[in-house]
Amino acid sequence: MNIHTGKSALKNSIKLMIWGRNPKWINNEIIYKHESDQKKSKKEDDHFYPYDLFKKGKYLNSNINCLLNVIYLSKSLNSSKGNKLPSVWLKEKNSTVKNTKSEQYFFKSQLLPFKDIKELEKFENKFKSGTNNINKSFRASYSKFLKNRYILFQKELNQLQNGN
Repeated sequence: MNIHTGKSALKNSIKLMIWGRNPKWINNEIIYKHESDQKKSKKEDDHFYPYDLFKKGKYLNSNINCLLNVIYLSKSLNSSKGNKLPSVWLKEKNSTVKNTKSEQYFFKSQLLPFKDIKELEKFENKFKSGTNNINKSFRASYSKFLKNRYILFQKELNQLQNGN
């Protein structure tokens, strides 16, 4: 399987795997599939790690567009996250909810390789230095993120194939 392809069949397979997990927003609001098909209230899929990291040409290569970097977001959440690191925008959104179970469910339902924001922050601290400047070790950490997420998708696909 080529995880870097933009082919709709592969992208749809990955989306279906996420839908199979009954995803919820970080605030524990249920994501309804029928809403994602309506243009006016369309839910969006977007980069977990922002495209800006590649666009600036400093931190990432074209792997930023890898399908394993895709998550579901509401349009408002997608707009508000901007080019912040995931730990930053998720922490901002979760500060109003403060529900550990919904936070953990968010990561699990989006097939993300972190159990909570704290673990995500710990992971991102490996490639942050000083005042949120990202150093060169980001590429290695990002590759590890993609590999870990690939393993989660592989397990999910195996379960689907086995009828579980």
